[in-house]
Amino acid sequence: MGSCLKGWRAAFVGGGMALVLAACAGRIWRDEADANGLRLHWYTSKVSIDEARAEAARYCRAGGKRAELQDEFIDRDVTVARFACR
Repeated sequence: MGSCLKGWRAAFVGGGMALVLAACAGRIWRDEADANGLRLHWYTSKVSIDEARAEAARYCRAGGKRAELQDEFIDRDVTVARFACR
């Protein structure tokens, strides 16, 4: 995690903070999450929708709920999906 923080500081100075945060977050990253659901992003060629569903299920299960896919959007090489926790 220390290398991620160092990279974050360097990227902040250089203006590429979002890219470093995504790189530190792992294969799937989220930019919105609350008790009602979450939005996940991943590189389409590296992660399947099934892996994203599993990530959403883990997140929602922590609140005693189950994940439901609301929508999925593929923009070139990145997929974005919204899941509701119900």
